[in-house]
Amino acid sequence: MKVLILKCSALALGMFFISQVQAQPQRPNKEELFAKLDTNSDGFIDASEFKTAADQKQAKMNKKLDSKKSFDKIDENKNGTIEYGEYEKMMLARQENMKPKSPEEVFGTMDTDQDGKLNLEEFKTPKKNGKRK
Repeated sequence: MKVLILKCSALALGMFFISQVQAQPQRPNKEELFAKLDTNSDGFIDASEFKTAADQKQAKMNKKLDSKKSFDKIDENKNGTIEYGEYEKMMLARQENMKPKSPEEVFGTMDTDQDGKLNLEEFKTPKKNGKRK
């Protein structure tokens, strides 16, 4: 009995670790990363290229924090999603003029899984030409 439990536990643990590894986004290899940072393609990463990359990374991190703060502020009932009523209330408070689209249309565009509410990922996904990426 103990052997069977240990085998099942080891199998479950192995499957968990495999799922976690598969869930991680692929990281660029060293050559790709170096080429991205070496913007003038001289084979070196100078101080200005390094500073530019660091500034871009910091800006990206700040944007994520700002998105989360905004999301939490709109999510009045703190259930981890923004329902249309919460979204509409925020838009009215900001007095957003959303012509040519109505708040309902914008919310519907943001709600990519069409479950009637916005999760954090849907909320922070950038729009391009009024459409979600």
